[in-house]
Amino acid sequence: MKLEVMLMSGQSMALDVKEDALVRDLKHQAQQELRQGISHLVRADGELLCSTSTLAEAGLEEHAPVMATLSRAKLVSSRRSVAFAQGDGRVVTWGAFHSGGDSEYVQEELQNVREIVASGDAFAAILDDGRVTTWGKPEAGGDCSAVQSELFEVESIAATSTAFAARRADGHVVCWGDAEEGGDSQRVQAQLYDIQLLSASAKAFAAVRGDGQLITWGHPSSGGWAPPTVVKTLHGQVKEIAASENAFVAICPSGRVVAWGDPDSGGDLGGAATQLAAARVRAITATDHAFAALLMDGGVVAWGHSYSGGDCKSVQKKLYNISQISASMMLSLGD
Repeated sequence: MKLEVMLMSGQSMALDVKEDALVRDLKHQAQQELRQGISHLVRADGELLCSTSTLAEAGLEEHAPVMATLSRAKLVSSRRSVAFAQGDGRVVTWGAFHSGGDSEYVQEELQNVREIVASGDAFAAILDDGRVTTWGKPEAGGDCSAVQSELFEVESIAATSTAFAARRADGHVVCWGDAEEGGDSQRVQAQLYDIQLLSASAKAFAAVRGDGQLITWGHPSSGGWAPPTVVKTLHGQVKEIAASENAFVAICPSGRVVAWGDPDSGGDLGGAATQLAAARVRAITATDHAFAALLMDGGVVAWGHSYSGGDCKSVQKKLYNISQISASMMLSLGD
């Protein structure tokens, strides 16, 4: 069958594809013919096409127009290595071999890469078909062979300094790497279903289910254990999570903020609690040891280590009508 694949630039090409082909096959063929990296394929009615669906399941008929969105090149770094995901789905790495700089032994698998995430000394790549390939130091998550059979239809991955957690399309989470720093989720595995949000500090993970319930695991000092008072306060109402190096913050739909983890990393709201209680939070950003909250009225409240941005008193008078807030961060990814 013939399909018309088009780019936003106006460039288009008619492709001959097999009727029993998958959407990912069409995407791969379009990339080769158009010589462009493609991120997603979209039907004429705006429906995003699932890469594992057949063309028939995707509702594509003879001469149907398909819009292609281009992939962006991306640089990701571990402690001592860099991975460059090119727009065409290929990956180039360099740096310390043991830290993920050497990817030669997985290059055959690193085709049609959709996303790359780094721990301290390893990388994990999500392929276009939802599978995962890893490389780098095994004890930092560079070896996922023990859970490889569970890594399918992966939508996103989060990383601590030595472990990874992958969220599948069915809402389940698969972990590997250093057990103490989040690589072992057995303690909470029965609770890890219908997961919608997944976040990581340096040594712990936090996840939120569709019902708003918070689940944490990993090193307690890094937010891997949320006190019962925190869980009770949140009461299944988590909308968003932010993480510093050793602490987490959760935002409720009401705009309320709750923190846990290392107080020196913002795990204790401290003096900011009073200000936050009287305001609604729109967004939160984090440095390595501090948080800053953007309020609905355009104001800003900060807490955590003062040297990391946790004290904004010197510029407080200038922090009004703020529309966006961002932070730099330097995580300590291992020893």
